[in-house]
Amino acid sequence: MSKIAIIGGGVAGLIAALELQKRDFHIDIYDQNFLQGNLGFGFLLMPNGVNGLKEMGLWDNIAPWVTPAKQVMTMNDAMEIKNITPLENVFGISRTNFLQMLSQKIQSNVTYLQDYVSLNEKRELTYGGQLFDKESYDWILGCDGSHSVVRNYLFPDAETIDAPTYEINGSYYDETFCAQNAGSLIKIIFDEPGIAVGFLPLKTGQVIYYVQLAKRLYPEPTRNADLATFTQELLSKYKHPWIQNLIQNHVHTPYLWRGRILIGVDQYVVDNMVLMGDAAHIVLPFTSQGTNLAIEDVLSFTTTHDIISNKSGVALAHFNNRRADCERIAFEGMEYAHLFATEPSDFMIQHVPLAYDQHS
Repeated sequence: MSKIAIIGGGVAGLIAALELQKRDFHIDIYDQNFLQGNLGFGFLLMPNGVNGLKEMGLWDNIAPWVTPAKQVMTMNDAMEIKNITPLENVFGISRTNFLQMLSQKIQSNVTYLQDYVSLNEKRELTYGGQLFDKESYDWILGCDGSHSVVRNYLFPDAETIDAPTYEINGSYYDETFCAQNAGSLIKIIFDEPGIAVGFLPLKTGQVIYYVQLAKRLYPEPTRNADLATFTQELLSKYKHPWIQNLIQNHVHTPYLWRGRILIGVDQYVVDNMVLMGDAAHIVLPFTSQGTNLAIEDVLSFTTTHDIISNKSGVALAHFNNRRADCERIAFEGMEYAHLFATEPSDFMIQHVPLAYDQHS
């Protein structure tokens, strides 16, 4: 049986395993915290991601856990509704539910190796203190996120640079709020540019919240800062009751999502090593496309692999399939971040990132 290594067991890694296990491979997943992490808390599945999951036969597993997002409702600090933008084929889900439900489809030809693959001082891939046995695998998939070891190995000159925006997010449970606001992705804007607060109510009773911030107006907290206190102090002047409830009762363990831009990666496949998801391309959270692009990456690679026999052909076809869409989404995110940081707040009333309309 041919073998595939998947380095990183997040969204891209798990979906890749589920697709490749259908093709008579033995799959080793390298991830010390497989299915344990909850960073990201939740996300939107956009039309392109939904269609990809349906094509792979995975949608029915998560369908009971998704919440349709039928509209983006924008309001101000006085709770006045300023705009409603309808959505179609968009769903919210917690990251934990997404991974747990899909992991139930893992078959016996998948093995978990619970440790990290890393680079030693000679820039060699290692695992468990030994050189990583690259030659024993037909393919090695780098699904290890924005700080990818595989990308660092393949492209030592590639770098991530800070974007002009960042995001603080987290979650809490409020069944009443979720029932009253079912179907809405809520965005609250203020009189100044560069700040917005959002709420995504899920039918499970979980509320995903996020605070979007422009660095030039709201300097990013240091890595060791008390992020909960930072968030509470930042939002304390706003009077919206949902925000006051958030900072008084629910800001316990927020997560800082640093916006980053990836440069220096000019291909996604090198020999038998493949980059997928954030390891290959990083898009800003404004686009709601990180998870969805990872889904499309897996579908592109597996379907390309089915019809092309040689690795160089797979490499070229897969890269050509993915490059245009990924670069366009990354550019849209940067353009939106610039406008968000510089334009008057009224800009936010009418502007919804174009990525919401992907492949509907």
